[in-house]
Amino acid sequence: MKFLKHPFLFLLSSTLVISCASYKSKLQTAAITFPELGSVVKKKGKLWYASSEQVGVLNFENPLLATAQVVPFDKSTFKKYAHAIESANRTTSIVYTDSMPNKPKYVRLQLLDKIGLTTLLNSADNTALRSYLENDPDYKLVTAITLTVADELQKRILEAEHILVQQDGAGKLSIVLKNKQQTNELEGSHTEVFDYSYVSFCWGEDRYHTKIIKALVQDNKGCPNATYTKAAKVKSHSPSYLKL
Repeated sequence: MKFLKHPFLFLLSSTLVISCASYKSKLQTAAITFPELGSVVKKKGKLWYASSEQVGVLNFENPLLATAQVVPFDKSTFKKYAHAIESANRTTSIVYTDSMPNKPKYVRLQLLDKIGLTTLLNSADNTALRSYLENDPDYKLVTAITLTVADELQKRILEAEHILVQQDGAGKLSIVLKNKQQTNELEGSHTEVFDYSYVSFCWGEDRYHTKIIKALVQDNKGCPNATYTKAAKVKSHSPSYLKL
């Protein structure tokens, strides 16, 4: 072999092969890294930033109320799940066929209070985040995640009196199940997130002509009248003065 005459070239080639394999592995891991509920991501064509590279998170003091649905897999959702697991070089833990009488199920966690989320986004606690969001209409707020959990955990999710998204002092997000005086965190090691959805921001102005977020809409829907997906389209008005 030619490389035997040039051991340095052989070593360099081997290093490049290993590095490329390592890089490919990191890309596969990033492909199935999903954002957190209540985080902000940036849409870039059909590619998404990994959750470890999230643009930011919504700042809040009081926990956000989430709802849960336990839904049987169908062809479409199982294909998404299988693709995510395959991309991570893991073996699927779920068996699915169309003919199964009792199909396996997944959980969808969702933030439904769009009015409350809009109020939070316009609060003083989120001034810096809002200013950042103005710069690009491709920033989105994650309002739902889809995940698989063990049957016993599915039962606990359904029986929970409240499902809350909490934030600690460092801005870290967590999902907790609350029953009476007992609160248990939904640990990521016991779940497999394989999909998520988001909303877009519709910009307008308040009565003081300050630029604010007026509405949150699903990405396939347009903004209400007099609001815009691009903050730059909001017309700047000079404040009116009373004539004495």
